[in-house]
Amino acid sequence: MAVAVRTGSTFGFKPPTWLFDSRYRIFGQPWSYDVAADDRFLMIKQTTEMQTAPQVVAVLNWSEELKRLVPAK
Repeated sequence: MAVAVRTGSTFGFKPPTWLFDSRYRIFGQPWSYDVAADDRFLMIKQTTEMQTAPQVVAVLNWSEELKRLVPAK
């Protein structure tokens, strides 16, 4: 959300407004955005492909599989 503020001799502000209409958290990370050194606002927008957790593939006996695929000469 964003709030417009007025500074100077008096301080004032307007009601908050929505900046984005989606959730911007990636795999449970609390922050998917940052502010760059030059004051640019940077964020990661979650895509449909990113909504599922990545898969982990475990290969058992990989050395034997390697020997089978690449036989020693």
